[in-house]
Amino acid sequence: MTYLTQTTQIMALLICLIALTGGSGRERIGAFVVAILSALTLAFPVTGLLSIGAGLAGLIGFVALCWKASHPWPLWAAATQSLVVMVSVLRLTHPQITAATADTIQRACLYALLFSLLTGTLYAARQRPIASTKDNGLNKG
Repeated sequence: MTYLTQTTQIMALLICLIALTGGSGRERIGAFVVAILSALTLAFPVTGLLSIGAGLAGLIGFVALCWKASHPWPLWAAATQSLVVMVSVLRLTHPQITAATADTIQRACLYALLFSLLTGTLYAARQRPIASTKDNGLNKG
C-alpha cells in the first residue's frame, strides 16, 4: 500500500467521522456509504467484476440519498460515483487503459465525493438551530 493510498484512506476516515458527528441523517448515511466503499476499495483491485459490483452498490446508495433530497451534495456524490463505475467498466472493455490511469481517475473521483460530503455536512451543521440562552438554564428568573 502506497503512502498516497494511506493518506486517501485516512482523509476518507476523517471526513466520515466529521459527517457522523456534525451532519444530519442524510450525511450520516452518506458517511456510512463512503466508509463501506473505502473498505471495499482496499479489499478489491481496480479491475474485476467485484470492483464494478462495489461501485454499483455505492452508486445505488447515493442515488437513494438523492431521492427527494433538498440538498445538492448527494447528486454530486452520485455523479462522481457513476464516473468510478464507468472507469471500472472501461478498464475491463479496453485493456489498453492502464491500471495506474484508472486508479488516478478513481482517486480524483473519491476526492470529489469526499468534498461533496464535507460540503453537505458543513451546510447541515450551519442550518442547525442554535439553542437560545434561556433554553440551557442560564437565564433563570
